[in-house]
Amino acid sequence: MVDILDPKEGETVYDPACGTGGMLLGTVAHIRDRGGDLRTFFGKLYGQEKNLTTASVARMNLLLHGIEDFCG
Repeated sequence: MVDILDPKEGETVYDPACGTGGMLLGTVAHIRDRGGDLRTFFGKLYGQEKNLTTASVARMNLLLHGIEDFCG
C-alpha cells in the first residue's frame, strides 16, 4: 500500500486504522530506501486505533524502530 501511495519527504501521513503501526513503519522505510531525510516526518506521522492495547503496541513498535515523534 505504501509503495502505491508513494509518500514524499515532508508530507503528512495518516493511518485511520493503524493497528500495530505497520503502514507508518512502511512509510518510514519507503522514504529511507529512497535516500530521503526522515527528519521531514517529525510531527507528521499520525495513527488512530480504537483498541487501546493495539494502539500501545503501535507506539512501542514505532519507538523500538527509532521513531519518537509521532501522534497517535
